[in-house]
Amino acid sequence: MNKFEELVSESAIAVIVAGTPALDLFVFLPLDAPTDDAATAAAKCGLVFVGCVGIGKDLAPRSAFALELSVESVNVIAEGFLALCERAMSHVDGTRWLQKLHALPDERTN
Repeated sequence: MNKFEELVSESAIAVIVAGTPALDLFVFLPLDAPTDDAATAAAKCGLVFVGCVGIGKDLAPRSAFALELSVESVNVIAEGFLALCERAMSHVDGTRWLQKLHALPDERTN
């Protein structure tokens, strides 16, 4: 098992990081979609594999990079991943709220 597979297997959530060859733009590719298709599409757009980032099952941040990155690039990736997680959690919170709303008894009289 390589370091990327290990990171993914030990994470509660993980994504692939792709970037431009100049490493001035990064995108996250989900692992729940067909990974080969996402990687092929990214390569067709000129993006290269940068690595993987995730949150471990112990809630600790995890990262494994294939390329040497500057501190600024690592910070951009970390901030972007944090924003992605925050958006995902707000969706989960909204879903939970709707589930609780739907579970309330209907006390209307006809």
